[in-house]
Parts: sequence; C-alpha cells; structure tokens
Amino acid sequence: MNKNCTIDPNEDFLIELPPEDIQDYQAIFKIDIIRTLSEAVKRQILLNKDTDLAYFLLAAEADMAANGTSLSLNLATYDTTGARFEPNNIIDIFKAVIPRIAILAGTIRRNFNMYPTYLVAGLKTAALLRSLQTLALSMPGIGQGDGNFGWAGDSAQFLKMKVLESNAIGEGKIYLSTKAPNDALEKTTIVDLIYQPIYIVTEVTDGNTRNFVKARTLIEIPRTDGLGVINVAGIVDFV
Repeated sequence: MNKNCTIDPNEDFLIELPPEDIQDYQAIFKIDIIRTLSEAVKRQILLNKDTDLAYFLLAAEADMAANGTSLSLNLATYDTTGARFEPNNIIDIFKAVIPRIAILAGTIRRNFNMYPTYLVAGLKTAALLRSLQTLALSMPGIGQGDGNFGWAGDSAQFLKMKVLESNAIGEGKIYLSTKAPNDALEKTTIVDLIYQPIYIVTEVTDGNTRNFVKARTLIEIPRTDGLGVINVAGIVDFV
C-alpha cells in the first residue's frame, strides 16, 4: 500500500464520455416496409396477369381448333428405351416439334396475315423449346440460313420466335402468338389494359380504418385467328 497516495472524498471524479452516434432506424424501417409491400403487390399483379392469360388462352383453344391452328403431339411415340422416356435420337424430337410449329406459323400467316412472334409455354416446355433453338443454331449451315436440314421458309420462323415461360400455363401447351406492328389495335390478339395499376382504397367501419391495395388491369383476347396451340403429351416425362 502506498502511504503517499491520498484521496480527497470531496473531490469530483471527472470521466470523459465520448458521444456515441446512434442511427435512428425507425424511418428507414418504415421505408423498407413500404418498398417491400410495393414489390409484393406488383409481383402479385403480374402473377394474377399470368393466371388470367393462361385462362383466356385455354378458353380460346376451341376457336384455334376452328381456325385450323390446333395440333397435337405425343413424345412417348419416340421413346425406344423401355419407359425410361429417353428419345432414341434428339433429331426425332426436333423433327416432331419444329414442323408442327412451322405448320401453325404458316396457317396463322394465312389467317392473320402475320407470322407469330412468341412461343408461350410452361417452365419445362419452354426449356425444351429453348434447347431446340440452341440445337438448331448448332446444326451445320442453319446459322447461316442456307436451308440445310430443310430449314427454310416457314420453318426458319422458329428461330425468330421469342420463348416466354409462365407458371400458370400447364406443361405440354405451346401457344403461338403474334405481335401487333406499331401497337395497332386492329392487329392485336392479346390486349392488356392498365389504368392506375396500384391505388389505395380506405374503408372506415365503426371507427376502424382499413386500407386496401387495388389494381385496375384487364386482359382480353379480341382476335383468336392470330393464335395457335400445340398439345404435347409426355413432356413432363421427357424433361
């Protein structure tokens, strides 16, 4: 013990306390919640549109059959492996799917005076179509467009079509659709009307306020002669 150390009981002890900056996350939290809800609402609107589009395309298949733009295909015919669902030759699948797309493209061109632009299908069916497009580009001469493998005329339209996938469309459905030039409504097969896509409705009941997020959107198919469908059986087993 150091006897030379004395402590004055009346002396104040001064401790330096550096200020600490504490971020106020309350405002940021509110902003994040609003952004998250906004993204969720917009995503749900898109999902609802996919469901509506799938429903209207399915309902329009009767008109497609009447217009001669409905075909069918059974991939199990090309299974030679004993129910393992593996094609004996990928060219068999290529030659089974692509000519049917070419037939529908030519028929739609005759009925609607336009070639189809989009191929709309479920996830697995869209993956098959993209694989066939990649296969077509890898074949000798096809990329240069000199018509090898009989790839000319209507058949060549397959490479120009954009494949769109949708969770709402059942597997085994391949829909062909045209795109209106310069947004001409008279040449439009599918119309998507949007008016105030997101707005708030406030309801007051017995003093309790409730807010609802609403959307004004509408999908219609005014002309079915610009659409086509291929019903592919066995697609789930193959992909």
